[in-house]
Amino acid sequence: MQTLWNLIEDHQSRCSYDKIRYFVKEVDGEKKNEAIKGIYDILGYDDSIRELVVKKGKMDPENLDFLFGRPVKATIRRFGLKVEKKDDKYYLSPK
Repeated sequence: MQTLWNLIEDHQSRCSYDKIRYFVKEVDGEKKNEAIKGIYDILGYDDSIRELVVKKGKMDPENLDFLFGRPVKATIRRFGLKVEKKDDKYYLSPK
């Protein structure tokens, strides 16, 4: 199993603001479907890793923002999008 540091590094790589920025920029472009899928993948990974660390690693949920930054579903507003999750599915809309 990966160490906590490896998980933090992997999260940073997969959920970087540069990747989010790229996908958000492409939402209105030719790569719209790829961009939306990319954003959904990032959102899903961010949620999953936080849940995994709390359940399996018995980490205090209060420490998650320190380790991984704010949840992507909260910070994506900085990029002009709003995200809602219903029945384990994400929905994007303009902020």
